[in-house]
Amino acid sequence: MGHYGFFKQISKSDFLSVSWTAYSYTHYPALQFINKELPDNSKILIAGDARSFYIKKKFIASSAFDVSPLAEYAKSSKNATEMYIKMRKNEITHILLNVAEAQRLEKGYGIFDWDSRSSELLKEFFEKYTLDIFVKKEKIENNGRVFINRISVLELTDKSK
Repeated sequence: MGHYGFFKQISKSDFLSVSWTAYSYTHYPALQFINKELPDNSKILIAGDARSFYIKKKFIASSAFDVSPLAEYAKSSKNATEMYIKMRKNEITHILLNVAEAQRLEKGYGIFDWDSRSSELLKEFFEKYTLDIFVKKEKIENNGRVFINRISVLELTDKSK
């Protein structure tokens, strides 16, 4: 069954892979990658997006009304290493990060509730313990503004080993 975009029938995958006014800042291409390429025992922490309908792996997500689990890990950890250990103990293997949607949700709902310490800790965590394994950039025009949304799937890994 097809979907209608600009009055022409297109596939479900094509429809969900592009941002639309009513479906902004799509992360569907990353979900396709997760479902097809990651091992069955993967567990994904979704950051910056509350949508999880099409994911077929175990996952942790939050609604727009909750503080993001990623922020909770950062705030409750003494350092990046402790954050990595906590996430691995909870069997998290990957992070799905939707930057533009994260910015929209932070602005409208305050889902990250960052303080300067946890923000710096998160930067160190990403540098030391994550590896991009999927990246899609999408040019988005919204209210006269043009920017690039970056959707990525990051593998949790200790880069020092």
